Amino acid sequence: MVRNYFKTAIRSLSKNKVFSFINISGLAIGLGAFLLIFQFVSFERSFDDFHENADRIYRVQFERIYTDRHDKTAGLTAGAGPAMHEEFPEIEAYSKIHSAGYMTNTLTMGDNQFIEKDIFYADHSFFKVFSFELKAGDRHTALEEVNTIVISESRAESYFGKTDVIGEIINVENGWGVQTCKVTGVFKDLPMNTHFDFDVLVSLKTLHRASDGGSDRSFGWNAFPTYLKLSEGTDYKALEAKFPEFAQRRYTNIIERGVKPVLLLQPLQDIYLHSNLRFEVGPMGNNRVVKILTGISIFIIVLAYFNYINLSTSKSLERAKEIGVRKVVGANRSSLIFQFLSESFLLNLLGIVLGFTLMQVSLPFFENTLGKSFGELSVFSPQFLTLIGIMLIGGTLLSGFYPAWVMSKMRTMKVLKEQKTKSGTDALVRRGLVVLQFTILCFLLIGSLAVRSQIQYMLNSDRGFNSEQMVIVNGPSSGGNSTDLIRSFKAELMSNPDVLGVSNSTMIPGGEITWVNNNVRLANASSDEVVSMPFLGVDDHFVDNLSLKVIAGRNFDVNMKSDTASVMLSRAGAKAFGITEPEDVVGLKILDGGTEYLIVGVVEDFLQKSFKTGYDPIIYRHLPGANNFMIIKSQSDDYAKLLTNLESTYKAIYPNDTFNYFFLDEFFERQFEEDRVFGQVFNFFTILGVWISCLGLFGLTSYAVTLRRKEIGIRKVLGAGIGSVVLLISKRFVFLILLAVLIALPISYYAIEQWLNNYSFATSIKGYVFIIPVFAILVITLITTGALSLKSATRNPVDSLRYE
Repeated sequence: MVRNYFKTAIRSLSKNKVFSFINISGLAIGLGAFLLIFQFVSFERSFDDFHENADRIYRVQFERIYTDRHDKTAGLTAGAGPAMHEEFPEIEAYSKIHSAGYMTNTLTMGDNQFIEKDIFYADHSFFKVFSFELKAGDRHTALEEVNTIVISESRAESYFGKTDVIGEIINVENGWGVQTCKVTGVFKDLPMNTHFDFDVLVSLKTLHRASDGGSDRSFGWNAFPTYLKLSEGTDYKALEAKFPEFAQRRYTNIIERGVKPVLLLQPLQDIYLHSNLRFEVGPMGNNRVVKILTGISIFIIVLAYFNYINLSTSKSLERAKEIGVRKVVGANRSSLIFQFLSESFLLNLLGIVLGFTLMQVSLPFFENTLGKSFGELSVFSPQFLTLIGIMLIGGTLLSGFYPAWVMSKMRTMKVLKEQKTKSGTDALVRRGLVVLQFTILCFLLIGSLAVRSQIQYMLNSDRGFNSEQMVIVNGPSSGGNSTDLIRSFKAELMSNPDVLGVSNSTMIPGGEITWVNNNVRLANASSDEVVSMPFLGVDDHFVDNLSLKVIAGRNFDVNMKSDTASVMLSRAGAKAFGITEPEDVVGLKILDGGTEYLIVGVVEDFLQKSFKTGYDPIIYRHLPGANNFMIIKSQSDDYAKLLTNLESTYKAIYPNDTFNYFFLDEFFERQFEEDRVFGQVFNFFTILGVWISCLGLFGLTSYAVTLRRKEIGIRKVLGAGIGSVVLLISKRFVFLILLAVLIALPISYYAIEQWLNNYSFATSIKGYVFIIPVFAILVITLITTGALSLKSATRNPVDSLRYE
């Protein structure tokens, strides 16, 4: 019997090739899109779960609550990790690291020299806490001694042309001086699904010695992300509840200044998607994007199954006599339902196979768009097999039961006489499905335009500084950072007619300012009115070179010796001290610990980081010897010639350093990459939604035309024109679409408003974001329904009435 059901199903599908193609392609596209997003979401949620005992590893989040702001950082004070390990027996082990990415790190091995950004100082416990694979070396001792270094396989190949490099010597030169290190380990390149981002690890004891012990037990220097491995069975919330008392004893230095310290624990596996703090150790993900794409995948698969229901129901009318004959010869309702479910099972199976194929074909494009590799998908993994099983069984029941139930309940005589009802519950269900489909489609179209609008706003908005034709050259490492050499380099560059200006600074727009002082206050304020403020070291040309605007007071003057003890503030910086009028802050003094500075000017705010974070309060410190970055304003269109000249000048002044450059506009716009990629992905799946919705509309229109075939024939005999027949069929669908639009508009407006709230600077919600999708949906409706209605209207009425 079962064999006969499937033979009948195959015969029915092969007989109706166009219907089968449309139905299977709709399912395949929907399922392929769902599997594609499932692959992405699974990857995003898999970060750091490969570590042994990952569920017992936590990072300490350090917060400082000031009177005016709440500072959250992934960087813990240097002494907190060791002190916690000593005081709390629940902590089995700890590891702390320190990023050197804010400095120019020159790595030299023989005649080869490299600039390295992805470099960390790590303590001896790092490979004991984390399960990164060491290809060579002892994970327990590799970072135990001073002046030892561990590198990735790819860096070993780049530096030495081989991976067997244990015992090789690498000179690491940066702001901490020159450190001659011996290679004691080589680790396998980091997997894509880890929140860490490093290729070189230097033993933390090397930094201890260079910093005279400051990176060891200090409770002031807070640039050390610290991870705790807890003992089995430890309730991390119970441990966290002990931290307030620990903080009260250990952080008296900031409590006395009116700052409240807070220590929290972040589960390792939650960091990537749920954390975006200062001193993060790598690029973070976005849980909101994961949720949105998960929602889109559900929308698309729902659209695909709704289409199946509509198409199957409409097509089943053509099989009414078949059903009637089956009932006459003894078929009961359950056997008819099983027949339809068999066809549904076969369609879903074909849809899953084709959907999986589409997913595999489009996966490289999707990975390239996102800039991520999801790795190999094991089709035999329990997770994937469970998903396929749920999709196959659930899809069969959801998409096949309703058409089966509708057809099997028809009365035999009415079926054989082709007496069909055009109203009632069945009609309401089908219309409801179309309304829901186009509500989802309208939401996707509006969302797609809203995302595009925000991206265009960010790309075209004034950032508050000039980034055009700005070349950034990494400053020299520790051996060549004297102020005299920097002045010589700038003077040589200014003699080049293609160079309009040169300045130097500790950070540039688009980068995180890591020089943050937590003990800053106005000199006339009480000692408990301190704020945490980022410092930006700049020369006297920085403001003019980036076209910043001094709105009160004056710029730094290199000829004024007193300016070595002067600062400027950003407008947001003045507000952080409680002063709203820029003029009122000029002439006041601030205290940074025990050092006093005179405020000589206020600079208009500019976008230091991104449109999500808003304007940073900044203290500009006059540092003519700031050497992290050289900012060069050019007027040349011949960049090859310009860069050649820059390199020759750089090598003349700094012969032992590597010339490394990039363009400021490209560097800054990297911050928009996540939004741009999200917009592209959103658009792609919206297009799929349009296609699938058109198939659904086609199905219901086909049903309506079939249902009213004889009515149309009679109307034509009585003189009805083609236009009136087309209008007869189309107007009902236009009403349904308008109903869907009315439902979608307020939902979309609320969703867009909530999404834009994530940005400190966001575009206003424009009317065209709603008008264009509504117009597009109406056009799609008229084209889809009009084509089928026109075909029916131009048919000879005799074909419809000859058997009456």
